Amino acid sequence: MTAIITYFFEFLTTISALLSSFFLLKKGFATSESKSSRFLGFSSLFLGIYALSTIIYSFANSELAIIVLLKLGMIMICFSLLFLFYTMKILINSSFWLSTNRSLKYIMLGITSAISLLLGISNYIQVTDIHNAETHFEPIPFYIFASFIGLILIYSIFTTYYLGVKKTKGVDRKKMIFFFIGLICMILGLIMDAIGNFVENETLFDSLLFGFLSVGNLCIVFCVLYRNRKEN
Repeated sequence: MTAIITYFFEFLTTISALLSSFFLLKKGFATSESKSSRFLGFSSLFLGIYALSTIIYSFANSELAIIVLLKLGMIMICFSLLFLFYTMKILINSSFWLSTNRSLKYIMLGITSAISLLLGISNYIQVTDIHNAETHFEPIPFYIFASFIGLILIYSIFTTYYLGVKKTKGVDRKKMIFFFIGLICMILGLIMDAIGNFVENETLFDSLLFGFLSVGNLCIVFCVLYRNRKEN
């Protein structure tokens, strides 16, 4: 029963993220002003690919397929959070942030690319049970990955709260609250995933991971689409 719930939330995350990506990118490329829609569209796209790769590797009875799909999913999460970081900066500082802070933009892109390359070429995943897709991670590459996504989310949460929620009023404040709640849901999901790696009932925590990711993504998408509709 728990496994069915997990698959439900994995499919929900995949479908909601990919559909959100379609509408956001369609809106973002329809006008050059909707940069936040574009960045969040790519963030949702990568999140959807991550969830989809998780579904596929759960059924893959191949050690190579499990390792490749796991690595792909981790790399997708890195880039999803990078574009979520860009989205947060634009919402708070406007699209002028892209031209006035190019160094930070490229530094973050360089760090994300370097970590993704490390995840792609390192031999840190051991498949302990092919039939159940159970794996073991070597600590160093995984901790670098976990620290990176944790720092991005924590920084984004504090920045959104202090520069977005506390300094805006009215409808804008309500939308920033949705963005803030979305970030909280995402970090809660990743915490559930971390806990699941150390307990026996990992399936339950996988359900919580994708449940939080799905809700978090939808909250953030709502914030961006509503804000851009107002601006246009």
